[in-house]
Amino acid sequence: MRIPSLLLVFLLLLASCAGGAKSKNNNNFNAINANNANNINNGDFGKSCTVIQECVSEHCVPFSGPNDTRCTILCDAQDCPNNFLCRPATRDAGADDICLPASLLTCNTCVSDNDCGLFSDRCVETGLVKGCLADCSVGAGCPSGQVCTPGISVSGVAGNFCKPSTGTCDCSEANVGVMIECTTESAHGICEGHKTCQGAAGWTACDAPLPIAEVCDGFDNNCNDQTDEGVLGTIENCASCGDACPGGDLPGTHADCTDNACRLFCETDYYDSDQQDFNGCECADDTQGGTSVSGATTLGSFEDCDFSTNVGSWRVPVDATTIAHSDYFKYNYNNTSNFSCWAYNYVRVSVPSGSTPMQLCGGSATNETGWSCVTASPGGSANLEMLPLPGNGDSTVMYFRVRNMTNQAAPGCGDYSITIYDNGDL
Repeated sequence: MRIPSLLLVFLLLLASCAGGAKSKNNNNFNAINANNANNINNGDFGKSCTVIQECVSEHCVPFSGPNDTRCTILCDAQDCPNNFLCRPATRDAGADDICLPASLLTCNTCVSDNDCGLFSDRCVETGLVKGCLADCSVGAGCPSGQVCTPGISVSGVAGNFCKPSTGTCDCSEANVGVMIECTTESAHGICEGHKTCQGAAGWTACDAPLPIAEVCDGFDNNCNDQTDEGVLGTIENCASCGDACPGGDLPGTHADCTDNACRLFCETDYYDSDQQDFNGCECADDTQGGTSVSGATTLGSFEDCDFSTNVGSWRVPVDATTIAHSDYFKYNYNNTSNFSCWAYNYVRVSVPSGSTPMQLCGGSATNETGWSCVTASPGGSANLEMLPLPGNGDSTVMYFRVRNMTNQAAPGCGDYSITIYDNGDL
Protein backbone atom coordinates (compact mmCIF):
# COMPACT_ATOMS: atom_id res chain seq x y z
CA MET A 1 0.00 0.00 0.00
CA ARG A 2 1.40 3.41 -0.96
CA ILE A 3 1.58 6.16 1.67
CA PRO A 4 0.25 9.53 0.44
CA SER A 5 3.10 12.03 0.06
CA LEU A 6 1.50 14.62 2.40
CA LEU A 7 1.12 11.98 5.15
CA LEU A 8 4.72 10.93 4.62
CA VAL A 9 5.83 14.51 5.21
CA PHE A 10 3.77 14.60 8.42
CA LEU A 11 5.31 11.37 9.68
CA LEU A 12 8.79 12.69 8.95
CA LEU A 13 7.97 15.81 10.91
CA LEU A 14 6.81 13.72 13.87
CA ALA A 15 9.95 11.61 13.75
CA SER A 16 12.05 14.71 13.70
CA CYS A 17 10.23 16.03 16.78
CA ALA A 18 10.63 12.74 18.57
CA GLY A 19 14.36 12.88 18.00
CA GLY A 20 14.55 16.35 19.46
CA ALA A 21 15.76 17.89 16.18
CA LYS A 22 15.15 21.61 15.48
CA SER A 23 14.75 23.54 12.26
CA LYS A 24 17.99 24.79 10.77
CA ASN A 25 16.32 28.22 10.80
CA ASN A 26 15.98 28.12 14.60
CA ASN A 27 12.31 29.04 14.45
CA ASN A 28 10.90 25.58 15.36
CA PHE A 29 8.28 25.91 12.66
CA ASN A 30 8.25 22.10 12.42
CA ALA A 31 7.31 21.68 16.09
CA ILE A 32 3.57 21.03 16.07
CA ASN A 33 1.04 21.83 18.76
CA ALA A 34 -1.49 19.08 19.43
CA ASN A 35 -4.36 21.32 18.42
CA ASN A 36 -3.02 22.22 14.97
CA ALA A 37 -1.92 18.92 13.49
CA ASN A 38 -4.90 18.79 11.17
CA ASN A 39 -4.32 22.38 10.09
CA ILE A 40 -0.72 21.61 9.13
CA ASN A 41 -1.80 18.51 7.21
CA ASN A 42 -4.24 20.52 5.15
CA GLY A 43 -1.58 22.92 3.90
CA ASP A 44 2.03 23.11 2.77
CA PHE A 45 3.39 24.96 5.77
CA GLY A 46 7.15 25.52 5.60
CA LYS A 47 7.57 24.85 1.87
CA SER A 48 10.03 27.28 0.23
CA CYS A 49 8.31 29.71 -2.10
CA THR A 50 8.88 32.91 -4.03
CA VAL A 51 5.32 33.80 -5.09
CA ILE A 52 1.95 33.28 -3.42
CA GLN A 53 0.72 31.00 -6.20
CA GLU A 54 3.14 28.34 -4.97
CA CYS A 55 1.25 28.06 -1.66
CA VAL A 56 -2.09 26.41 -0.94
CA SER A 57 -2.95 29.34 1.36
CA GLU A 58 -1.67 31.85 -1.20
CA HIS A 59 0.57 33.35 1.50
CA CYS A 60 4.34 33.23 1.04
CA VAL A 61 6.01 34.96 4.01
CA PRO A 62 9.47 35.40 5.60
CA PHE A 63 10.18 32.81 8.27
CA SER A 64 13.67 33.46 9.69
CA GLY A 65 14.53 36.48 7.54
CA PRO A 66 13.72 38.28 4.29
CA ASN A 67 15.62 35.71 2.23
CA ASP A 68 13.86 32.73 3.82
CA THR A 69 10.35 32.88 2.36
CA ARG A 70 8.03 29.92 2.88
CA CYS A 71 4.39 28.97 2.62
CA THR A 72 2.29 29.52 5.70
CA ILE A 73 -1.25 28.44 6.49
CA LEU A 74 -4.58 30.02 7.35
CA CYS A 75 -5.38 29.84 11.05
CA ASP A 76 -8.06 30.28 13.69
CA ALA A 77 -7.12 31.73 17.08
CA GLN A 78 -3.77 30.13 18.07
CA ASP A 79 -4.02 27.19 15.72
CA CYS A 80 -0.36 27.62 14.63
CA PRO A 81 2.96 25.82 15.16
CA ASN A 82 5.13 26.74 18.11
CA ASN A 83 6.71 30.20 17.87
CA PHE A 84 4.09 31.25 15.31
CA LEU A 85 1.10 33.44 16.09
CA CYS A 86 -2.22 33.71 14.32
CA ARG A 87 -2.28 37.26 13.03
CA PRO A 88 -4.01 39.20 10.23
CA ALA A 89 -1.93 39.00 7.09
CA THR A 90 -2.18 42.73 6.36
CA ARG A 91 -3.61 45.92 7.84
CA ASP A 92 -6.47 45.79 5.33
CA ALA A 93 -9.97 45.13 6.62
CA GLY A 94 -11.03 41.52 6.12
CA ALA A 95 -7.47 40.26 5.64
CA ASP A 96 -6.81 36.52 6.05
CA ASP A 97 -5.58 35.31 9.42
CA ILE A 98 -2.34 33.40 8.90
CA CYS A 99 0.43 31.88 10.99
CA LEU A 100 3.27 34.36 11.23
CA PRO A 101 6.54 34.35 13.17
CA ALA A 102 6.74 36.69 16.13
CA SER A 103 7.19 40.27 14.94
CA LEU A 104 10.78 41.53 14.74
CA LEU A 105 9.56 45.13 14.67
CA THR A 106 8.21 45.41 18.23
CA CYS A 107 8.89 48.89 19.61
CA ASN A 108 10.60 50.08 16.43
CA THR A 109 10.01 53.82 16.36
CA CYS A 110 7.40 54.92 13.86
CA VAL A 111 5.34 57.85 12.67
CA SER A 112 2.59 56.02 10.80
CA ASP A 113 1.28 52.46 10.51
CA ASN A 114 3.08 52.10 7.19
CA ASP A 115 6.40 52.32 9.06
CA CYS A 116 5.60 48.95 10.67
CA GLY A 117 6.29 46.40 7.94
CA LEU A 118 4.15 44.56 5.40
CA PHE A 119 1.85 42.63 7.75
CA SER A 120 -0.60 43.78 10.41
CA ASP A 121 1.73 45.57 12.86
CA ARG A 122 0.60 49.11 13.65
CA CYS A 123 2.16 52.25 15.09
CA VAL A 124 0.92 52.78 18.66
CA GLU A 125 1.83 55.51 21.14
CA THR A 126 3.51 53.96 24.18
CA GLY A 127 4.90 56.36 26.75
CA LEU A 128 7.54 58.64 25.30
CA VAL A 129 7.71 56.87 21.99
CA LYS A 130 5.49 55.65 19.20
CA GLY A 131 6.37 52.00 18.59
CA CYS A 132 5.37 49.25 16.16
CA LEU A 133 3.24 46.59 17.89
CA ALA A 134 1.96 43.27 16.51
CA ASP A 135 -1.79 42.75 16.14
CA CYS A 136 -3.01 40.06 18.60
CA SER A 137 -6.72 40.52 18.09
CA VAL A 138 -7.23 37.02 16.66
CA GLY A 139 -6.14 34.86 19.57
CA ALA A 140 -4.55 37.17 22.15
CA GLY A 141 -1.23 35.36 21.79
CA CYS A 142 2.03 37.28 22.17
CA PRO A 143 5.73 36.35 22.49
CA SER A 144 7.28 36.00 25.94
CA GLY A 145 7.68 39.37 27.67
CA GLN A 146 4.73 40.90 25.81
CA VAL A 147 1.06 41.17 26.75
CA CYS A 148 -1.94 41.46 24.44
CA THR A 149 -3.39 44.86 25.36
CA PRO A 150 -6.14 47.03 23.84
CA GLY A 151 -4.88 50.13 22.08
CA ILE A 152 -5.42 52.61 19.26
CA SER A 153 -2.91 53.14 16.50
CA VAL A 154 -1.78 56.61 15.39
CA SER A 155 -4.15 56.28 12.42
CA GLY A 156 -7.09 55.78 14.80
CA VAL A 157 -7.54 52.01 14.36
CA ALA A 158 -8.57 50.28 17.60
CA GLY A 159 -7.42 46.74 18.31
CA ASN A 160 -5.38 44.49 20.55
CA PHE A 161 -1.62 44.73 20.31
CA CYS A 162 1.37 42.88 21.78
CA LYS A 163 2.86 45.44 24.13
CA PRO A 164 6.00 44.97 26.28
CA SER A 165 5.07 43.73 29.77
CA THR A 166 6.41 47.04 31.11
CA GLY A 167 3.45 48.64 29.34
CA THR A 168 5.64 50.96 27.29
CA CYS A 169 8.32 51.07 24.63
CA ASP A 170 10.27 53.53 26.77
CA CYS A 171 13.77 52.61 27.84
CA SER A 172 13.98 49.56 30.13
CA GLU A 173 15.86 46.30 30.32
CA ALA A 174 13.18 44.85 28.07
CA ASN A 175 13.76 47.49 25.41
CA VAL A 176 17.54 47.55 25.12
CA GLY A 177 18.50 48.73 21.63
CA VAL A 178 15.25 50.57 20.93
CA MET A 179 15.93 53.87 19.14
CA ILE A 180 13.75 56.96 19.26
CA GLU A 181 13.93 60.22 17.38
CA CYS A 182 15.31 63.33 19.04
CA THR A 183 16.42 66.84 18.09
CA THR A 184 19.00 69.44 19.04
CA GLU A 185 18.24 73.11 18.56
CA SER A 186 20.13 76.40 18.36
CA ALA A 187 19.56 79.84 16.90
CA HIS A 188 20.68 78.40 13.54
CA GLY A 189 18.13 75.60 13.22
CA ILE A 190 17.00 72.15 14.36
CA CYS A 191 18.92 68.93 13.70
CA GLU A 192 17.24 65.51 13.91
CA GLY A 193 18.84 62.37 15.26
CA HIS A 194 18.27 59.36 17.51
CA LYS A 195 18.96 58.15 20.99
CA THR A 196 19.22 54.49 21.96
CA CYS A 197 17.92 52.61 24.99
CA GLN A 198 20.72 51.17 27.14
CA GLY A 199 18.45 49.41 29.62
CA ALA A 200 19.19 50.38 33.21
CA ALA A 201 21.60 53.08 31.97
CA GLY A 202 18.72 54.86 30.25
CA TRP A 203 18.81 56.65 26.91
CA THR A 204 22.03 57.65 25.20
CA ALA A 205 22.57 61.32 24.39
CA CYS A 206 20.91 62.49 21.19
CA ASP A 207 23.28 61.88 18.29
CA ALA A 208 21.95 64.87 16.32
CA PRO A 209 24.66 67.50 15.73
CA LEU A 210 24.25 71.01 17.13
CA PRO A 211 23.11 73.33 14.30
CA ILE A 212 25.67 76.02 13.48
CA ALA A 213 25.82 78.81 10.92
CA GLU A 214 26.37 77.37 7.46
CA VAL A 215 30.02 77.19 6.43
CA CYS A 216 31.46 76.05 3.13
CA ASP A 217 32.49 72.47 3.85
CA GLY A 218 30.15 70.21 1.90
CA PHE A 219 27.89 69.54 4.91
CA ASP A 220 24.45 70.73 5.95
CA ASN A 221 25.61 72.60 9.07
CA ASN A 222 22.24 74.11 10.01
CA CYS A 223 20.16 71.01 9.14
CA ASN A 224 17.81 72.67 6.64
CA ASP A 225 18.34 70.00 3.96
CA GLN A 226 20.62 72.31 1.97
CA THR A 227 24.39 72.20 1.69
CA ASP A 228 26.64 75.28 1.70
CA GLU A 229 23.71 77.56 0.85
CA GLY A 230 24.58 81.24 1.04
CA VAL A 231 28.32 80.57 1.22
CA LEU A 232 29.10 78.61 -1.96
CA GLY A 233 28.97 80.79 -5.07
CA THR A 234 30.18 83.87 -3.19
CA ILE A 235 33.40 85.82 -3.74
CA GLU A 236 34.98 83.89 -0.84
CA ASN A 237 33.92 80.47 -2.20
CA CYS A 238 33.08 80.88 -5.86
CA ALA A 239 33.50 77.70 -7.93
CA SER A 240 34.25 75.63 -4.82
CA CYS A 241 34.93 76.06 -1.14
CA GLY A 242 38.04 78.19 -0.66
CA ASP A 243 38.00 79.50 -4.24
CA ALA A 244 38.21 83.21 -3.42
CA CYS A 245 37.79 85.79 -6.17
CA PRO A 246 40.84 88.11 -6.40
CA GLY A 247 40.65 91.87 -6.11
CA GLY A 248 37.70 92.14 -3.76
CA ASP A 249 39.69 93.89 -1.04
CA LEU A 250 41.51 96.37 -3.30
CA PRO A 251 40.55 100.07 -3.61
CA GLY A 252 38.36 100.86 -6.60
CA THR A 253 37.73 97.18 -7.26
CA HIS A 254 34.57 95.10 -7.00
CA ALA A 255 34.79 91.32 -7.24
CA ASP A 256 31.74 89.26 -8.13
CA CYS A 257 30.89 85.57 -8.46
CA THR A 258 28.20 84.78 -11.03
CA ASP A 259 27.30 81.22 -12.01
CA ASN A 260 30.30 80.01 -9.98
CA ALA A 261 32.73 82.11 -12.04
CA CYS A 262 34.74 85.07 -10.73
CA ARG A 263 34.43 88.47 -12.40
CA LEU A 264 36.21 91.74 -11.63
CA PHE A 265 34.57 95.14 -11.96
CA CYS A 266 36.19 98.52 -11.63
CA GLU A 267 34.29 101.15 -9.72
CA THR A 268 33.59 104.53 -11.28
CA ASP A 269 36.77 106.29 -12.48
CA TYR A 270 38.95 103.24 -11.75
CA TYR A 271 40.55 101.13 -14.47
CA ASP A 272 42.33 97.78 -14.62
CA SER A 273 45.14 99.06 -16.78
CA ASP A 274 47.34 95.97 -16.75
CA GLN A 275 44.49 93.47 -17.05
CA GLN A 276 45.70 91.51 -14.02
CA ASP A 277 42.90 90.53 -11.64
CA PHE A 278 45.18 89.92 -8.68
CA ASN A 279 46.10 93.62 -8.29
CA GLY A 280 42.64 94.96 -9.06
CA CYS A 281 41.79 98.26 -10.69
CA GLU A 282 45.03 100.00 -9.91
CA CYS A 283 44.54 103.11 -11.98
CA ALA A 284 42.30 105.90 -10.67
CA ASP A 285 41.27 108.87 -12.78
CA ASP A 286 41.47 112.25 -11.02
CA THR A 287 38.28 113.28 -12.93
CA GLN A 288 39.47 116.90 -13.15
CA GLY A 289 39.57 117.09 -16.93
CA GLY A 290 36.39 117.21 -18.97
CA THR A 291 35.47 114.20 -21.06
CA SER A 292 34.33 116.11 -24.19
CA VAL A 293 34.83 119.43 -25.96
CA SER A 294 31.49 120.68 -24.73
CA GLY A 295 32.38 119.72 -21.16
CA ALA A 296 35.98 120.97 -21.23
CA THR A 297 37.41 122.21 -17.92
CA THR A 298 38.14 125.97 -17.95
CA LEU A 299 41.71 126.93 -17.03
CA GLY A 300 41.28 130.73 -17.07
CA SER A 301 42.10 133.73 -19.32
CA PHE A 302 45.53 134.77 -20.61
CA GLU A 303 46.89 137.77 -22.58
CA ASP A 304 49.81 138.20 -24.90
CA CYS A 305 52.99 139.90 -23.75
CA ASP A 306 55.07 137.52 -21.74
CA PHE A 307 53.18 134.94 -19.71
CA SER A 308 53.88 131.41 -18.64
CA THR A 309 51.54 129.47 -16.33
CA ASN A 310 51.65 125.90 -15.11
CA VAL A 311 47.94 125.22 -14.95
CA GLY A 312 48.08 121.86 -13.17
CA SER A 313 48.88 118.15 -13.13
CA TRP A 314 46.40 115.42 -14.01
CA ARG A 315 46.00 111.76 -14.78
CA VAL A 316 44.43 109.89 -17.68
CA PRO A 317 43.97 106.11 -17.38
CA VAL A 318 43.01 103.48 -19.95
CA ASP A 319 40.55 100.61 -19.66
CA ALA A 320 40.52 97.00 -20.82
CA THR A 321 39.69 97.50 -24.47
CA THR A 322 40.62 101.01 -25.52
CA ILE A 323 41.61 104.44 -24.28
CA ALA A 324 39.30 105.23 -21.38
CA HIS A 325 38.81 108.85 -22.34
CA SER A 326 40.70 112.07 -22.98
CA ASP A 327 41.01 115.05 -20.65
CA TYR A 328 39.54 118.17 -22.29
CA PHE A 329 40.46 121.74 -21.30
CA LYS A 330 39.86 125.24 -22.61
CA TYR A 331 41.17 128.71 -21.90
CA ASN A 332 40.55 132.24 -23.17
CA TYR A 333 43.38 134.02 -25.03
CA ASN A 334 43.33 137.82 -25.60
CA ASN A 335 45.25 139.77 -28.24
CA THR A 336 45.79 143.21 -26.63
CA SER A 337 46.99 144.88 -29.85
CA ASN A 338 50.28 145.70 -28.14
CA PHE A 339 52.68 145.76 -31.07
CA SER A 340 55.62 145.17 -28.79
CA CYS A 341 54.26 141.70 -27.90
CA TRP A 342 54.11 138.56 -29.91
CA ALA A 343 50.53 137.33 -29.82
CA TYR A 344 51.26 133.63 -30.16
CA ASN A 345 50.22 131.16 -27.47
CA TYR A 346 51.54 127.66 -26.86
CA VAL A 347 50.64 124.60 -24.76
CA ARG A 348 53.24 122.23 -23.36
CA VAL A 349 52.57 118.73 -21.98
CA SER A 350 55.19 117.31 -19.60
CA VAL A 351 55.29 113.61 -18.69
CA PRO A 352 57.17 112.39 -15.59
CA SER A 353 59.38 109.31 -15.69
CA GLY A 354 57.41 106.17 -14.91
CA SER A 355 54.29 107.57 -16.52
CA THR A 356 53.03 106.72 -20.00
CA PRO A 357 53.16 108.43 -23.42
CA MET A 358 50.72 111.34 -23.72
CA GLN A 359 49.24 112.87 -26.84
CA LEU A 360 48.37 116.60 -26.82
CA CYS A 361 46.03 117.99 -29.50
CA GLY A 362 44.44 121.46 -29.72
CA GLY A 363 42.92 124.31 -31.70
CA SER A 364 40.36 127.12 -31.56
CA ALA A 365 37.54 125.16 -33.21
CA THR A 366 35.19 122.80 -31.39
CA ASN A 367 35.58 120.41 -34.28
CA GLU A 368 38.64 118.31 -33.45
CA THR A 369 39.27 117.30 -37.03
CA GLY A 370 41.63 120.22 -37.72
CA TRP A 371 43.51 120.16 -34.45
CA SER A 372 47.27 119.76 -34.36
CA CYS A 373 48.81 116.98 -32.23
CA VAL A 374 52.13 116.17 -30.54
CA THR A 375 53.16 113.27 -28.27
CA ALA A 376 55.41 113.34 -25.20
CA SER A 377 57.27 110.28 -23.93
CA PRO A 378 57.81 109.49 -20.21
CA GLY A 379 60.49 111.81 -18.80
CA GLY A 380 59.99 114.33 -21.63
CA SER A 381 57.68 117.02 -22.94
CA ALA A 382 56.14 118.23 -26.21
CA ASN A 383 54.91 121.67 -27.34
CA LEU A 384 51.81 122.42 -29.29
CA GLU A 385 52.94 125.57 -31.18
CA MET A 386 51.49 128.14 -33.53
CA LEU A 387 47.96 127.86 -32.29
CA PRO A 388 45.46 130.10 -34.12
CA LEU A 389 46.11 133.82 -33.54
CA PRO A 390 43.14 136.10 -32.72
CA GLY A 391 43.03 139.49 -34.48
CA ASN A 392 44.24 142.68 -32.82
CA GLY A 393 42.04 143.52 -29.91
CA ASP A 394 40.20 140.22 -30.23
CA SER A 395 40.09 137.09 -28.09
CA THR A 396 39.39 133.48 -28.78
CA VAL A 397 38.78 130.27 -26.85
CA MET A 398 41.47 127.66 -27.23
CA TYR A 399 40.66 123.97 -26.76
CA PHE A 400 43.01 121.06 -26.20
CA ARG A 401 42.87 117.46 -25.09
CA VAL A 402 45.35 115.03 -23.51
CA ARG A 403 45.09 111.35 -24.35
CA ASN A 404 46.89 108.40 -22.77
CA MET A 405 48.69 106.54 -25.55
CA THR A 406 49.60 103.42 -23.50
CA ASN A 407 49.35 100.12 -25.30
CA GLN A 408 47.36 97.50 -23.45
CA ALA A 409 50.39 95.34 -22.64
CA ALA A 410 51.61 97.87 -20.07
CA PRO A 411 50.02 99.71 -17.14
CA GLY A 412 48.09 102.73 -18.29
CA CYS A 413 48.05 105.17 -15.38
CA GLY A 414 49.22 108.31 -17.15
CA ASP A 415 50.30 111.37 -15.15
CA TYR A 416 51.10 114.67 -16.87
CA SER A 417 51.21 118.44 -16.34
CA ILE A 418 50.24 121.35 -18.61
CA THR A 419 51.91 124.74 -19.08
CA ILE A 420 50.39 127.56 -21.17
CA TYR A 421 52.77 130.27 -22.43
CA ASP A 422 53.41 132.80 -25.23
CA ASN A 423 56.30 132.92 -27.62
CA GLY A 424 58.25 135.29 -25.42
CA ASP A 425 58.63 132.74 -22.64
CA LEU A 426 60.13 129.28 -22.22
